[in-house]
Amino acid sequence: MCWLVFVFGFVSAFRILKSYEEKSFLSEKVLTKIGTLYLAMSFLFLPIASSSVLLYTLVIVSLLTLIACFPLLLVVLREKRFEEQVVDVLMNLSLKMSMGESLKSAFKAQLRNQSADDFQRLLQKLYHSVTFPQQNKREFNSNRLNRLSSELCYVSTVEYGAIQALKNVIHTQKLLSDFRRKSGKAKAQVLLQAWILTGIQLALASFMISIFGFSKVLPFLAVSMLLMVLGHLCSFYLGRRIKWRI
Repeated sequence: MCWLVFVFGFVSAFRILKSYEEKSFLSEKVLTKIGTLYLAMSFLFLPIASSSVLLYTLVIVSLLTLIACFPLLLVVLREKRFEEQVVDVLMNLSLKMSMGESLKSAFKAQLRNQSADDFQRLLQKLYHSVTFPQQNKREFNSNRLNRLSSELCYVSTVEYGAIQALKNVIHTQKLLSDFRRKSGKAKAQVLLQAWILTGIQLALASFMISIFGFSKVLPFLAVSMLLMVLGHLCSFYLGRRIKWRI
């Protein structure tokens, strides 16, 4: 039974990593390392199966969840970082276009000048979406990058005023970056307050349990935890309703 769980986990991990490779989320080298780490961890926990197959199954499911979530989270973080750097790329494209180059030829020159693997991979995906718009099916996880791809496709088809159209795109991207920095600071303050209040709540709960015992303070802890969660939800909800001036 334990080997059946092991094979199921191996096949599932292979299919998950294969899907990431097909979508060009991560390089083959990184995916190979993740797969090797999964195999090592699944073998490491294999002795647990002799005592409890259910526990080993939970371990395998947990590892598969990490494999499914961690690379996707890594991709999202890289795209967020790329969004903040893409303005410089667009300004370089605008400069090359003002010298008489087309958007696609300027893009090719920009790709030759990039050396960072992650940045170049995302820039290559953006170039591919502009060069082959008929195949442009949501290349990115980020809605902002997908909209940027559509806007650059439009710029590449404009016969007159392409430079001005690209400048409008640059202006929009700058506004979005400024808005993200402003909202990010406010979000960080809300999260900091939530962490501080949670720490105080847990400290007081531990103090009460040490004095009166868990069974006696359980009803009060349940009510206080519920109120704390409701307070956090309200603060996040009100934070999302803030209107920013762009």
